[in-house]
Amino acid sequence: MSKVMGLTGVMLRVNLTKGTAEREETPKELFARYFGGRGVGAALLIKELPAILSPLDRITS
Repeated sequence: MSKVMGLTGVMLRVNLTKGTAEREETPKELFARYFGGRGVGAALLIKELPAILSPLDRITS
């Protein structure tokens, strides 16, 4: 059995507007491609957010 060292391969997607939370598997290829939790987090942000986004924009989905 291998050590995990803080990464569990699961993330929690929380929708504050609807008051819901969903548990999702984190794609394993992210851990292989990006270094550590910060790299995986940055990759997920790039994937999830629109390409053109101002810090003051309001995102509604």
